Amino acid sequence: MKDPAIASLTALNGVNTTSTNFAIQDANGRIVLQNPAAGSVGNVGRNTITGPNVVGFDVNAIKRVRMTEGKELEFRVDVVNVLNHPNFANPTTNIDSTSFGQITSATGARRFTFNARMNF
Repeated sequence: MKDPAIASLTALNGVNTTSTNFAIQDANGRIVLQNPAAGSVGNVGRNTITGPNVVGFDVNAIKRVRMTEGKELEFRVDVVNVLNHPNFANPTTNIDSTSFGQITSATGARRFTFNARMNF
């Protein structure tokens, strides 16, 4: 719904008719979240709206093979997100956005990195 504070805006330069601020209502029609009045600071605390936890499980393995007394061959594999678990972004916290409260992106593809190295 439109923010009820729009009614208190001045008509100078059409400010009251061009405002795009919204307010969030509960099921009974009571306003539970709205933009602060012009020139004031809101009272919602930090981290009031939080996103899902980020889960990460990374693994690496190294195999060293001695070639001669002073030389060794090293093979290494690094795996990021070995469980291939998706990590969802934080929800949109701008109440003037049409996607308020929605999570719109995720990351978390499994990634392998292979390395070979000669130490001497």
